[in-house]
Amino acid sequence: MILVFVGAGGSAAVDPKQYPTTLEFFNGLLNSITNNPLFTTVHKFLTEPGKKKKGDVNIEDILGTLKELQEKGREAIDTKTILGGTLAGKLGFINGVSFDSFSQSVNQLIEAHAVPLVYEIHRRVYELYAEEPNPDQLEDWVSLLSGLAEIDPDIEIFTTNYDLVLENLIPQVGLDIKTGRHSDGKRTQIDVSPWETSILNDLKPSGLLTKLHGSVDWQYGRNGGINISDTDTGNDDKQCILYPGHKGEPTKEPFKTFHEYLHRVIRSETLSAVVFVGFAFGDDYINELLSDLPKHIHGVFFTRDDPNSRHTNDPPERAPQLDHYIHFPAGLTKESVLLCLRSFQVKFT
Repeated sequence: MILVFVGAGGSAAVDPKQYPTTLEFFNGLLNSITNNPLFTTVHKFLTEPGKKKKGDVNIEDILGTLKELQEKGREAIDTKTILGGTLAGKLGFINGVSFDSFSQSVNQLIEAHAVPLVYEIHRRVYELYAEEPNPDQLEDWVSLLSGLAEIDPDIEIFTTNYDLVLENLIPQVGLDIKTGRHSDGKRTQIDVSPWETSILNDLKPSGLLTKLHGSVDWQYGRNGGINISDTDTGNDDKQCILYPGHKGEPTKEPFKTFHEYLHRVIRSETLSAVVFVGFAFGDDYINELLSDLPKHIHGVFFTRDDPNSRHTNDPPERAPQLDHYIHFPAGLTKESVLLCLRSFQVKFT
């Protein structure tokens, strides 16, 4: 079995403007977002002395801080919590500030400023990543997956990306990989059962495309299922997606099941190789799961660190430690794909 793990750089290799990485997404934010006073305040907070440099702040940092602001703010004005209850009992005696006045100010900050700002960032996610790729842009990807399938047709694909690049790629290559999309003639939904019941041995019928952070066209239905929808929205309540900044061990379905399936594949006795394409190893929980990869398997890393380098013996920062690997800092190119497939032929034939 070959595990193919795709991060933002994997889609950026198709079209960097349409599918930017996290940092590139941040640098390309609209003025309506970056000129927002709350955005400016959060960015200033994150770049205070002793914290991050301005060039190191990305959209995950912004969204994570905005989420914390909303959570802590709501806790502070909820008298059922220890924080809110204590403030309600004390504020009337501190500088003459009433708890009602304090609550109104905090609620206005959240509802009038934080929520709309997050919504605008989410809308930008959909405006970019919902666009489907041109088939001509997938040439290097087609070469890679076709070559891997000739070596071992048992391929499992995992991605943290929201876009539809891989959904377009799989039928173009002709791989026997299921996406979970099921139609009853009236609507199309994601059937999660293959991730719950798939047998990881020689008898398993096909691999799966596992979108660990969701997809731009997934939306929670009334019955708790996942509908395929063309709705272009940033509504956090309906969209089945883990936006940048919402990292950590997932507790909500289907993300919990997807991550459990990743761990099962990682620990499968039939796993012989792993190929990382454009994954920056910035998710601590996924990194924890990847640390269980058997050290003897063959590893390949495609990154976008150095466009002038063919390959190197140094693994990417924070990558899992493997005994055998090859690293292509120039990213997914015709040359790097060819060298990658040669490394597999030497290893497995």
